[in-house]
Amino acid sequence: MRPLILALALTVAQRPATFFTTPLTLPEMQNKQAVVETGLGSIEIRTITIRDKPPPEPEPFSTETVQRLSMFRATLETSLGDIQIEFFPDKAPDHVRNFLRLASAGVYDGMSIHRVVRGFVLQTGFLPTRSEPLDERQERFVRTLRPEFNDTHHVKSIVSMARGDDPASASTSFFIVTGEAPALDGTYTAFGRVIRGLDVVDKIEAVEVNGETPRTRIDLRRVRVEAQ
Repeated sequence: MRPLILALALTVAQRPATFFTTPLTLPEMQNKQAVVETGLGSIEIRTITIRDKPPPEPEPFSTETVQRLSMFRATLETSLGDIQIEFFPDKAPDHVRNFLRLASAGVYDGMSIHRVVRGFVLQTGFLPTRSEPLDERQERFVRTLRPEFNDTHHVKSIVSMARGDDPASASTSFFIVTGEAPALDGTYTAFGRVIRGLDVVDKIEAVEVNGETPRTRIDLRRVRVEAQ
């Protein structure tokens, strides 16, 4: 019978812990006792407890119903004021889950609003603008999304996901529409809208730019997620 490997750590008075492994067969483990040899002599193991590995915890915002998701709001705390967003989980559930997950993990904190195109969009969520690198947990939540194109029109206040040429390349970057943009309808995934702070959107849109880049950095200090 193939033995199982049992890893032990033994600490002797005023000496560092000694780590070693020993093979134990299943019957020995079932009998709950065995004698193992170490460099410090024989040790009798009288009790062995085998526990199942607990299942991994589900990712944040992966189990909520569409109705529950619709109750969440996100507040973008920028250096020019706060902008509050409501979501359309009935239109783009995966995008809503993704945004809430990234926001609650702090992925957006410390970024900037890096693109301002007057009469068109404000864009943020671009990872290279983040003031500090992501930690390991945050990196696990960054992924590309399949498109969820829907019948939402891209008009002022709509929040939609940015992407590259590939329709399935949306990841973290998103934009707020500041004018009429029908060319985006059905080709970019709209997943929410601004319900408070449109005056802040107007203030950001009015900043001086170099091309499409604000001359003075506009910080996205934090995205705060709350349930109503």
